[in-house]
Amino acid sequence: MASSFSIIIPHRDCPGLLQRCLDSIPVRDDIQVLVIDDNSNPTIVDFNHFPGHDRADVKVVLTKEGKGAGYARNIGLEYAKGDWVIFSDADDYFISAELSRLCELDLPEEADVVLYQYKYYHEDGSFHIYPEIVDSSLSVCFDTNILCRDAVMPWTKMVRRKFLDKNHIRFEEVKWGNDMIYSTQLSLAVDSFFIAPLLVYSHEWLPNSLVNKDPGLEMFYKRALLSLKRAKLLQSGNRLNYNIFRDQWFRRIYSLDYFHSLCLMFRCVFELGPKYCIRNWREYTHKPLYLTRLFVKRLISIL
Repeated sequence: MASSFSIIIPHRDCPGLLQRCLDSIPVRDDIQVLVIDDNSNPTIVDFNHFPGHDRADVKVVLTKEGKGAGYARNIGLEYAKGDWVIFSDADDYFISAELSRLCELDLPEEADVVLYQYKYYHEDGSFHIYPEIVDSSLSVCFDTNILCRDAVMPWTKMVRRKFLDKNHIRFEEVKWGNDMIYSTQLSLAVDSFFIAPLLVYSHEWLPNSLVNKDPGLEMFYKRALLSLKRAKLLQSGNRLNYNIFRDQWFRRIYSLDYFHSLCLMFRCVFELGPKYCIRNWREYTHKPLYLTRLFVKRLISIL
C-alpha cells in the first residue's frame, strides 16, 4: 500500500511567504497539508482569504494561544493522518519536483527517519547544500547523532508518524529552540536513519525571522539551557558525550555576560557532574571565567 504524507506548517504574520510555501507543494492525493496559525494579527492577515483556502488538500487550524512554533507543530501532529510527517517553516519553500520524488521513494519497513538534502541561504546570498551526498541511491547512516548535531531543524527530515507517537516525541513549547529536544529524542530513539539524495527544501535567511530579529542575551541563555537539557539526555542515553562548553549558545553567553556564564557553569556542575565539567570546560579561556573555573575546580577537590 502506498504511503501518505502530512506536511505541517506553523504560521504567524507572513501570509505572502506562506502562499509561496503552499504553491511549492504539489497537489497530490497522498499529501495532506496542515497550516497551524499561531494567533496572527488580523491587520496583517486577511482571514477571509487565508492562504490555502482555495485548496481541498489544505486544512487551516486557527489557534489563539500564541505559544510559538513548537506548540503549533504539536497541534499539527494531532491532526496529521499521513504515514509520514514532513515539517516546513512558513517562510521557506519546497522544490516541488524533488518533494514528489521523495513521496514516491520505495522505503523499507524499518525506515522511521529519512534525512533529505536542503539548500541553506546565508545573509550574503550565498548558500550551501546539506548533507553532501556522493551516493546517488537511498543509503543508511548509523551516526544518529547527526540528527541532533547537524540536522536539528525539523524541516531537514521526514519521520514516520507512528514512530513519533510510540516514542512520545513532541516539540518544546518555548519561544526559541523548540526543535532542539525533538531532534535529540529522535537521535536517542533510532539506531540508524536513511538518507535520500534529493534536494527537497530551501531555507532562506530573512531579517524579520524570529531568530534574526531578536538575537539577544535572553535568547542565547534560554537556548544554552536547552543545550544543557540535550546534553543530559545524551549522557543518560550514553550517546555523543560531547563538550557542552563548545556549544554555540554557550560560547555566545560566555563572550557576552560573566554573570550568566557563571550561572551556566554551576548548573553544569550540578546537572552533568563535576567530573564531566573538569574534563570539558577548558573552553572557558578568558580571564574572569578562567579564574572562576580554577576556584570551582579547587572547591570541588576539597569537597
